[in-house]
Amino acid sequence: MKKFFGVIFAWVLMSSICFANINAEYLTSMAIGGVQIGSNEEYVRSIYGKPDRIEYDKRLDGTNKQGSTIYTYIYGGTFNILFCGNNRIPMQVGEIISTANNGITTEAGLSVGDTESKITELYGTENLKTYHKKDGVIQYVYTIGKGFGRAFTVYVKHGEVIKIELYSSYNV
Repeated sequence: MKKFFGVIFAWVLMSSICFANINAEYLTSMAIGGVQIGSNEEYVRSIYGKPDRIEYDKRLDGTNKQGSTIYTYIYGGTFNILFCGNNRIPMQVGEIISTANNGITTEAGLSVGDTESKITELYGTENLKTYHKKDGVIQYVYTIGKGFGRAFTVYVKHGEVIKIELYSSYNV
């Protein structure tokens, strides 16, 4: 009987690991508006063209002493793509944010203006943490990987998605 329960326990453990990997791989490779973390500027411009404006990170004053540069492409004021790089790493997407129902979606079909229930319908609850803010905003945060991984955050207010964000993050 002990062997039977041992086999069942091992099967459940292996199944949960396999399902965790499927979700982790999916979120690691996910995109917003067709853009992924790590995409280069040429690729972004091939989809969206020249940005309406570019904002440089004021903390770095353009480029810092280590050669790090951070700037954001802004499209229509509601779709932002942050690029970062340094002397060793070429400029690449580090963050993608959509803040309006502007036609930008995740590859699974989530967009600003969707209902709160659609988040877990599309992405489940694995690797999910929720945070309730004082202003009534709920953050749904999916994190993948240890060290420098990915975080996918959806902001909800009054049952409606108000912001979608994908970024490179340091998590443990």
